[in-house]
Amino acid sequence: MNALAIAPHAALQSRLPRNASRLGWAALIVLPAIAFALRAHMSPWTFMWSLSIALFFGCKWETLVRAGSSGISVPLAPSLAYFFLWPGMDAKAFLSAPKATEKPSGSRWPSASLNAIAGLACFVLAAHLAAQKPHMLDGWLAMLGIVLVLHFGTFQLAALAWRSAGLNARPIMQSPLRADSLSDFWGKRWNLGFSQMTRELVFRPLQSRIGAPAALMAAFIASGVIHDLVISVPARGGLGLPTIYFAFQGLAVLFERSSIGNRLGLAGGLGGRFYAFLCAAVPAPLLFHTFFVRRVILPFLSFAGSAILQGQGARTMTLAIFNCFTSLPAFFGLALWLAALGHFCVLVASFQVPFRLNWFTDLANLQPFNRKLMWVHGVFAVFTIIAFGSLTFLLHNELLAGEKSALGLAVFMAFYWIARIIVDLTYYDHADWPKGRSFVVGHVLLTLLFVFLAGTYTGLVLWHLARG
Repeated sequence: MNALAIAPHAALQSRLPRNASRLGWAALIVLPAIAFALRAHMSPWTFMWSLSIALFFGCKWETLVRAGSSGISVPLAPSLAYFFLWPGMDAKAFLSAPKATEKPSGSRWPSASLNAIAGLACFVLAAHLAAQKPHMLDGWLAMLGIVLVLHFGTFQLAALAWRSAGLNARPIMQSPLRADSLSDFWGKRWNLGFSQMTRELVFRPLQSRIGAPAALMAAFIASGVIHDLVISVPARGGLGLPTIYFAFQGLAVLFERSSIGNRLGLAGGLGGRFYAFLCAAVPAPLLFHTFFVRRVILPFLSFAGSAILQGQGARTMTLAIFNCFTSLPAFFGLALWLAALGHFCVLVASFQVPFRLNWFTDLANLQPFNRKLMWVHGVFAVFTIIAFGSLTFLLHNELLAGEKSALGLAVFMAFYWIARIIVDLTYYDHADWPKGRSFVVGHVLLTLLFVFLAGTYTGLVLWHLARG
């Protein structure tokens, strides 16, 4: 949740192929657009989580495209791991060949686990208090619990696991309470996954054009706009307050680095620590404002808390798994969730095509219009898969209920994937398929996934037709 205090670093100009850059931005634009298109069917907190997840995976896609276009190998299995099992945004580091990274000490595992447990305890306590009489402090306690469970717990455990496996997965939280300056807090310690994106997408491209101080302010303001998008827009109130918060952070960092700030000792030591706390923590109500807490967090806490306190969550999950083997509605309910996830697995594999099949080299031999036509067709195929996965997820209940419009969508998706299988079996010459074990395994897995998708939607349609 930050823009970087990175003015001392040298600018790195992007050398991405033009079409690769556009491909990278595609999901970052389309996924949030889908969330907005379906906003009317969501509660504020559901929309907040949907939009956050859309932006997260859009950023994941963009970083994967950047890594692939820079010449780094992006095989399917590590790409899926990066996409779904790692919250960081440094795809180049994660996907590079395993190196002799420093193994995490054994004491870090209990620490991360305790953070997750403490976060869960905070959330449960907040849910218990809110069940009696909701209060703003309950919302803040719940947000503290969420941050402890995710950022300081689950994400830290993921980093420890990947680093134990030899991968360069730097924890996204680097002991932020130990920051000795505001620059240190935002630039090196707090949510490094987000800071990676602001550095790559905002600061570096602008630094050589408008200078480091202005680029720094632009990065902080961009962070504010993104937070406004996922905080104020779902809350339908407080628009601009998160942007003001981050603009203030940028100004505070610049003041810290000024000659006056240096004379005041704001760049380190006790003065720097106090200044960092004063600037980052005290105005936090601008970031997580009253509208957001009351209209988004407290309703979410009420929903999640009722499931936790009454034991409905675990019981519902257990019954759902059991019922999958005893009833078709439950079976197709689970199958549709898996199908929605399956489309994004296809998406991760699809984005590798330009790099693994040397599109940038081969398409350069075509006439400009034919080359652009290929890219347009590729991007539209990506949009289609994104739409299939998102609509299956968001219209899950409508598909399961057999509503006409949803059923029509299921018919189209069934024909789409059946046609894709037929094309693979009858039109593609398998002698021309790229050689190598990874390509063979990937081909088999993708074909099996296509069969699953086609079977899910076809079976769903036939089941509803049989029911009349």
